[in-house]
Amino acid sequence: MVLAMDQLSSGLVKLPVGILNAQDFKTCGHTFRQYLDRHPYWAALVKANPGLSPYSLRHGYAYRGALAGIPLRQLAASMGHDVRTHMKHYGQWTDEDGLDAAFGAANAKLTASLTKRQQQMQQMQQ
Repeated sequence: MVLAMDQLSSGLVKLPVGILNAQDFKTCGHTFRQYLDRHPYWAALVKANPGLSPYSLRHGYAYRGALAGIPLRQLAASMGHDVRTHMKHYGQWTDEDGLDAAFGAANAKLTASLTKRQQQMQQMQQ
């Protein structure tokens, strides 16, 4: 997120004035929708992908963030809502395999940490 803000501040990313000056998220979203609707590239994407909407970008962000392992609290905050709202709208991407993988990784990390600590304690006792 810092990189995106740095790019915006650098002037490399150009956003329409209506988006930059929006007073709230609803106005910003409406302006962004108008911005997209005026571009032939977006029209071609919508034609090739029925049901595609600007919210698809938001859903894609949430999905890719979950796959990348971004912690839920941080992912929700980066999208401007709390964990409860996030789970209500994006919780369907949590499945048994994902839970098993997440807890397996956490257990492996804890086990490695405990093993290392036990080895340190043994060395101190010698």
